[in-house]
Amino acid sequence: MTRWIVLAIVALLAMAQRPEDVLLSACIEREQCGYIDSEGKVVIEPRFEAAGDWVRDIGRVWQNGLVGSIDRNGRFITKPQYPKMSFNAGGGYSVPVGDKQLLTDYALRPLTDELWDDLKGIKLNRHTRQDPDYIMIERDGLMGLADGKGRVIVPPRYEEIGWRGHEFPLLIKERGLFGHMDETGSPIGSQRWSEAGMFYNKLAYVARDGKCGYVDRAGALVIPLIFDECRNFWNADAAIVRRESVFALIDRTGRIVKDGFDEVAIPAEDENPIAVRVREKWGAVDANGNYRIEPAFDALEPLDIIGWLLPTVSIGRTTVGYRAKVGGKFGLLATDGTWILQPVHDQIDNDYNGDGKLAGFRIGAKWGFVDLETRKATPPNWDEVKSTRRAAFIPVRIDTKWGYGDQDGRTAIAARFDEVGDFFGDWASVRIGDKWGFIDDQGEQITPPVFRTVYDTAPERARVMLVESRGWVTRKGRLMGISEEDLKRAGLKR
Repeated sequence: MTRWIVLAIVALLAMAQRPEDVLLSACIEREQCGYIDSEGKVVIEPRFEAAGDWVRDIGRVWQNGLVGSIDRNGRFITKPQYPKMSFNAGGGYSVPVGDKQLLTDYALRPLTDELWDDLKGIKLNRHTRQDPDYIMIERDGLMGLADGKGRVIVPPRYEEIGWRGHEFPLLIKERGLFGHMDETGSPIGSQRWSEAGMFYNKLAYVARDGKCGYVDRAGALVIPLIFDECRNFWNADAAIVRRESVFALIDRTGRIVKDGFDEVAIPAEDENPIAVRVREKWGAVDANGNYRIEPAFDALEPLDIIGWLLPTVSIGRTTVGYRAKVGGKFGLLATDGTWILQPVHDQIDNDYNGDGKLAGFRIGAKWGFVDLETRKATPPNWDEVKSTRRAAFIPVRIDTKWGYGDQDGRTAIAARFDEVGDFFGDWASVRIGDKWGFIDDQGEQITPPVFRTVYDTAPERARVMLVESRGWVTRKGRLMGISEEDLKRAGLKR
């Protein structure tokens, strides 16, 4: 199971390459895996137990239960010798050696001979396809810092390192106290704190004796310890603080820009307004202290996407709108405070793993969806809607069956399937019973429902498992990397 999880994660990275450079892993039978090109021609004969997605210029392959890597000619770069490979949190690769971890490159070539208990990538550019710039290294419960090639900058000595940060200085903890260190591993400033946060937009909060303020990247206390609670500078120009029971918005000098908030939602990592409650009503305030959304709602909740599945989106929460509640009903506000949906709905949802361009809504028992950019909403015509990503047709359910709806609220493709996937371009995967097939944007069959599983659908092709073969199908229905025997087993060939 671990092998397939790793392969699925790495598949996201492989999709960044130019199509002509990528080889496609294909298994004509169980444990007979190799690589084909985008036209289906065999490039590397199927002689491996498993083959991972092509990444840059190599493929990861398994023999005798061990993983290694090969080049485009099928020659070993790293002979299969490791029981597994790991794509670590924060990025970067490693392999187990005994009960330790050895840091490698993407071809499983060791970067150093050091062994560690754990490794975490630190990305200054947090896009999913970016290699980590630094590595948090751990041994015997203590943490240190290495560069992206595994060269040790600071040996393990800290109780904690804020490896999730994407900006130096990094948070460190030593002897129960917090500080920060720069790219050379040197602590900044001489003061240590009972509590501290990671740097965002060149400032980090620090606390001592129950009071907090902010330090700059030199470790200087630029906003004094006068607040009872300090939050991160998610926004470059403003942060939320609390004095006693009252929250306020401050600028980078510590000047109070706006106060009097009774409650504040956790803002996303962007420049959009922050949801705040003033007495009994919610609104949203921008970095200048202006109400982008006046406090007139019973509730106001940011709708966020995470972005880790989107290669062009930085990892982190991004607000795409605000769910507003008025008198027991919900509406949807854009980030500029204007209405996308009036507050007449019983439920509004977005998929935080989606592309942030659609939201679903319910009135009574029926669902519809709205495009957040065009603000065009369908009537609530369906029993369920999957509003994950914008496409010509969106998965909808009527009773127990699934079909596809369009932006005008019509059921464009009749609900006759047991499960459906998203449309990618002009095709989508659909399931009838326990088998999957593909249809076009007219609802016509591209392939019959014969596949055990469909993975990684894209506009031009999808990875599929037939019976024993794990290959590909193009948007025209052409099968690639599937054995003759498997075609016979599936009834596709006599």
